[in-house]
Amino acid sequence: MSRIRLRGLFSPSLWRFLLLVGLLWLALKGLLTQPALFTAVVDISEQRQLQKRLTRLAITDDLTGLYNRRYFMQRGSEEVNRAVRYQTALSALMLDVDHFKQINDQYGHEAGDRVLRHLAQVIQENLRPFDSMGRLGGEEFAILLPNCNREEAIDLGERLRCLVDQECWPLAQKDIAITVSVGVASLTSEMDNLKALLKRADQALYQAKRDGRNRVVAG
Repeated sequence: MSRIRLRGLFSPSLWRFLLLVGLLWLALKGLLTQPALFTAVVDISEQRQLQKRLTRLAITDDLTGLYNRRYFMQRGSEEVNRAVRYQTALSALMLDVDHFKQINDQYGHEAGDRVLRHLAQVIQENLRPFDSMGRLGGEEFAILLPNCNREEAIDLGERLRCLVDQECWPLAQKDIAITVSVGVASLTSEMDNLKALLKRADQALYQAKRDGRNRVVAG
């Protein structure tokens, strides 16, 4: 009778829980009593963390933390292929800091680096989580906007331009004016690769500079 009562006190789920606790206790005891095994587990964890850091370094620009040119082009090609395959909208912005050489010449390259880092932060905070932004070189940046048509991309470019124009840029104990020019392009049936899309946006960017800078032009 006592055996029957005892058996009824423990449901199958409770037995499984007690068994799991026992196994975890044995595993923990084994790690604590075998330093070599514990060290091996720690080493594996550290190797994984190191691998994550190395992967991040390989795909990001070390100054701004944005995607570097190589990885941006890789991601961009994937976005173009996806847009072409599913017939969805895709737009690109090319953005360049106006008169950036004068900033470096007047305030030094360290100040110029601060401008680029802060610019990257300001823009990223106003992008969607699935947008991609990369530093292509120097003061030139590119942004890919999935599911974004031409009009929406122009609106975003104008909003970013205004944000930069209104931002406070403290350099050398005083505020200076920083502006950007933006070129916009959207994927069309005539384009089937990233280079064509970025070339159209780049042409629009240079038109913005020829028209007086601090403006958005759509190609």
